[in-house]
Amino acid sequence: MLLWAEAATAAELAPIFRERDDAFRADVRDDVHAGIKDGTSRTDLTPTEVAVAIVGQLRGIGLQRLLDPQAVDTERLRHAVTGYWRRALSPAEV
Repeated sequence: MLLWAEAATAAELAPIFRERDDAFRADVRDDVHAGIKDGTSRTDLTPTEVAVAIVGQLRGIGLQRLLDPQAVDTERLRHAVTGYWRRALSPAEV
């Protein structure tokens, strides 16, 4: 997380972290595409937007934990975050 944050202002690190972020978002995008295709995710989703939102949320949580570890209970938060995304991405029950 420290290097990732530093990459925002360090020209020599930025390309490396952009590539890593691109790969991370691509993995999430592929998972969303697969979910749409197999019917486990809503068909109106935009995989690229979902990937940006998920990676952004995880980065933000990571940064908060880095700054104040006592304030972020990752074990409890894991359930809340995964539950949120399951509800957000799942097709509506009819």
